[in-house]
Amino acid sequence: MCRADNDVWFKPAKKADGTRHCICVLVCTDNILCMAKHPKATLDKLDQHFLLKPESQGRPKIYLGAEIGTHTFEGESGKTYWTMGSQTYVRESVRNVEAHLAKQQRELKSKVSSPLPINCAPELDASPLCDDDNVAECHSRIGGL
Repeated sequence: MCRADNDVWFKPAKKADGTRHCICVLVCTDNILCMAKHPKATLDKLDQHFLLKPESQGRPKIYLGAEIGTHTFEGESGKTYWTMGSQTYVRESVRNVEAHLAKQQRELKSKVSSPLPINCAPELDASPLCDDDNVAECHSRIGGL
């Protein structure tokens, strides 16, 4: 277990040729991502203590909203690197914000050059406070970051 985060687990391991490596398991609520030479063996051990859905085991496609994939660089034959992408996550986040704004007959501005106007002074903002629904929505959006 990682001292900084109880949901990050590391275990030293050795490959058949004696090369040392590390097994890493990431846990977030009911999402598990296992990175190992033979992840099924680690997941089978976890399944003895926690019920894992058989259909959820296999090569990861998405984890916490991020697409999981692999990439190989030219000239590095035999080496594959894991990748994480945020396209789907960002697209869904924007779609959710747009849906929330549409309920209020509002919409996002298009073709903006920065998130805030150049002369923005948030410390001087006198806008009315959010109602309970908008506070919950704001917390949801911040929690999704």
